Amino acid sequence: MARPAAALAVRSASPRFPRRACSSDASSLPRARAQAFNVGDSGFRLLRPSQLGSQLTVEKRSREQQHYFNCPYQLGTRSRDTPADGDAYTASVQAGDLVVLMTDGVSDNLSDAEICEALRSPLASGQEAAALAQTLASLASTASHQLHRETPFGVSARKQGFSFPGGKPDDVTVLCVRVLEAGESAKGESNGASDAVSVKGARVAQGNPGAANPSTMQGGADFMSKL
Repeated sequence: MARPAAALAVRSASPRFPRRACSSDASSLPRARAQAFNVGDSGFRLLRPSQLGSQLTVEKRSREQQHYFNCPYQLGTRSRDTPADGDAYTASVQAGDLVVLMTDGVSDNLSDAEICEALRSPLASGQEAAALAQTLASLASTASHQLHRETPFGVSARKQGFSFPGGKPDDVTVLCVRVLEAGESAKGESNGASDAVSVKGARVAQGNPGAANPSTMQGGADFMSKL
């Protein structure tokens, strides 16, 4: 398996790579471990349900990479940032976990607590990964246009001496990956709504990217759609 940093380096050299992009890559490793690599202010959350499924907690998360407030690392034309500037992560995963890859249009508008609350019931009810991604993308898109809302971006802005009330309209992209028991079937496998990939001791069901608008463009890194 190629190292994520090397894979990103190949993509960033491709003429089809977006002129400017923040990227988050995740791939499975043997023995049910996950490896992630992140450049910029896109990122991921590894969510784990409690034993009774009544709560979701953040087991692992990426950190935003910024040169200064609201100036994230980027890959593309005129940027001096490279894949070598990214952060690498490794985490253990287990059946029942949910990996969420997202752009800053999600994380700037929804707190980790709001993300967990939004996905808790749908995940517990067994919804497929594509539906989970759609739920979160729609919620983030709605939040981004609300004028009177406390957001993570607004909180960060105040810490830097700026005022930014309400949501922050931005690109919204979500990919959800469910970790399944070995032998468990993912909903939608037969019609292509999700793909299941085997790893030792577990399987992952990859949902299509969440899109709050049916006319979204497909582009950027793998599994990404832009609102």
